[in-house]
Amino acid sequence: MTIYHWDLRKKKRTGGKKVPYRRKRAYEMGRNAIETKIIKGGDIVEAVRVRGGGIKLKLKATGFVNVSTNDGKTQRTEIRGLVTNPSNMLYARRGIITKGAIIKTPLGNVKVTSKPSVSGTLNGVLVSSQET
Repeated sequence: MTIYHWDLRKKKRTGGKKVPYRRKRAYEMGRNAIETKIIKGGDIVEAVRVRGGGIKLKLKATGFVNVSTNDGKTQRTEIRGLVTNPSNMLYARRGIITKGAIIKTPLGNVKVTSKPSVSGTLNGVLVSSQET
């Protein structure tokens, strides 16, 4: 099913019906959401051409996260699991990472600060360090 981003089928501010004055256009089409999953190994990145000829990188699956600590250092570390995903309870069960998700790493729990399906990278901030 094709996704369209247009408002010709919506109602007016007064509640009345809006009559569409034209048909759908190709530039109004959207795409299905990319759900970033956890895998072992490297990253799976998809390059998508967007309107105007540009390219967006979409992260389909990853096993690593770029973690920023409180002292200003950033290091790439592996993902051990998904703790919770506040955007959707079913995403946490399926292991899908979105912005705001809490993931488990060897450094401790990390909150995802980037949108992996838009930016093509997975960045996070250390929430709690692991006691050793």
